Amino acid sequence: MRRGDDDRAQTVDRDHFPDARTPWDDPDRRAEALDWATGRLAAHGLRESGRRQVRLRPWSVLVRFSLAGGLGDRPVWFKAVPPAAAFEAGLASGLADWVPDHVLAPLAVDAERGWCLMRDGGPLFRQVLDEGAGTLADWEDALRSYAVMQRALVPYAEKLTGLGVPSARPLELPGLSTRCWRRTRR
Repeated sequence: MRRGDDDRAQTVDRDHFPDARTPWDDPDRRAEALDWATGRLAAHGLRESGRRQVRLRPWSVLVRFSLAGGLGDRPVWFKAVPPAAAFEAGLASGLADWVPDHVLAPLAVDAERGWCLMRDGGPLFRQVLDEGAGTLADWEDALRSYAVMQRALVPYAEKLTGLGVPSARPLELPGLSTRCWRRTRR
């Protein structure tokens, strides 16, 4: 991809963070990420159509790719996180292996760079609630499913921390709370 081509058809949403600087602001890093994502789409026989939607936040970059054909014309999402959260990409892959009934399997992962390409999972629960379509029973179902997933992950605790996921076991929580409290007091 030639420098500048990546800006041809995208909408950028910075939400409440208009001044936040991210790696996306570097044209070379942006081109590298988009090349990776579009290459992985092509490897799955998918081709981009329509406008890209980019969501920039201090903690992540999301790019929504519209597709023509395949996956029921549902979009695909590219996510990039900062180095402190790079474990997320490997975690997505691990969860797909360990609890496949609870998560979407990534189409591609670059764990070292913290990049992941995922199928669309449908509307955000927040959107469903905002539209008045969600109920208290939906919340209960979501929480119940999350608890079932957490219990199913107990045998993988060491593998999770091996991926770089921060440990927050019950016996560690008092120390974590104290460290967080001290940081907010500075």
